[in-house]
Amino acid sequence: MDCASRMIEGSIYLAVANQGAAGRRETSTRVYRVQPNGSLMVIQDIATTGASAVAFLSRGTDVYLLIGQQYDASDGSTTDSLLYLWNGMVFVATSTLQTTGAVSIETFTIGSDQYVALASYYNIRTARYSIRSKIYRWQNGVLSEHQQLDTMGAVDMETVTIGTSHHLAITNSVNDEGTDIVNSAIYRWDFIEQQFVLHQYVPTSSCLSVTSPTSLDGLTYLMFANSAGPSQVLVWISFSGMFDESFTYKPLGLVDNVRGVDGELMLVASTTDIDQSQIRILQLVSLSQDADFAPWSRRYHITCDNYSQ
Repeated sequence: MDCASRMIEGSIYLAVANQGAAGRRETSTRVYRVQPNGSLMVIQDIATTGASAVAFLSRGTDVYLLIGQQYDASDGSTTDSLLYLWNGMVFVATSTLQTTGAVSIETFTIGSDQYVALASYYNIRTARYSIRSKIYRWQNGVLSEHQQLDTMGAVDMETVTIGTSHHLAITNSVNDEGTDIVNSAIYRWDFIEQQFVLHQYVPTSSCLSVTSPTSLDGLTYLMFANSAGPSQVLVWISFSGMFDESFTYKPLGLVDNVRGVDGELMLVASTTDIDQSQIRILQLVSLSQDADFAPWSRRYHITCDNYSQ
């Protein structure tokens, strides 16, 4: 299941992707409107098949809803993802995107161009995790395929902007031999080629998600959540232009950023244990070798954006 929220015309809307179950993938992705009292009102049921990811997109004043579908009706994985446009009352179908086993959506902007990346996990028909995940670009009013990236059991993507450079981190979780110790990848946007090129590999172990928190002192990190080994936290080194390992943490399932309601920097990482029995809130702090404790400065009131599990 995945969910996303967006403010539209003064109201908050929540979309929840429904993957269904084996043998009954044809179901509905539901759109709710949050009422003033906090309750949810069902606005629309969108017929989907094995939906696993959902994201809102804006194009000028238009609001779109993109639904990634992982399975087709026969539990295969070669199926289109769906794009809908808000007409003021409901979302109406506008186009489809050719995808295979799509499980995650990442939207980002480079310059004046808007892009959508979809991570592909597994091709059931060919029994392969090696799939090309796709990047689409808004062009002439439609989403057109822009680039394909080789991935292995990709489950999550995260874009990071540092100064004028743009990076895309992709978690690879398993290869075609079933080995979960595989390299995840960080790509860098090449302004001359107008596409992503490989920047560096990150050795990971059944990596399930990636996020990019920022510390209080302004450092940019990438946290790779490994479910079969220590999770890794990399920090951006300006001198080398690379992400270097800063420290490791316990195995994790899902990670995401949270931020304060007063709009502070996204300096706290929200992490979920593998069995999803606990949720931990982690704050990045810098310590000297002689430090005896981590400083605590204040209590944070936090909200989560587009959290999924």
